Amino acid sequence: MTNFTFTQDYYVFPAKPVGVYPMKETDWDRLKRMILEIIPNKKIFQVLYSIAIGIFCSSIFSLIAFYITSNVPNWAMITNWVITIASLIVGLGLLIIDIQQKNIIGQSTESVLREMEIIEKTFDKPEK
Repeated sequence: MTNFTFTQDYYVFPAKPVGVYPMKETDWDRLKRMILEIIPNKKIFQVLYSIAIGIFCSSIFSLIAFYITSNVPNWAMITNWVITIASLIVGLGLLIIDIQQKNIIGQSTESVLREMEIIEKTFDKPEK
């Protein structure tokens, strides 16, 4: 089936030989289990810390306006300070959680790739 006849002059590219890794079922099951354990990257922490930082920035502007303006009730000033500090703490906390989540996902992916390289090394593979 290597001889083809065409009405025009075409060159048929031969297929490259493909290698196959015969592997134990336990190795394959371990890889599937590791892939299933990878946490999908969710953007919820990124959205929440963006909202918290936005609230923080808005409350900073409110504080500036309150200090410029006279006749501001004391309770409004205290409430604004509480909102400013709380939104900053919550925003930074969510930012840290988002960074840690990205690191965990990256480490999980690298772990699966390392495991696959270990399986590849158990076979006598010719160099290309």
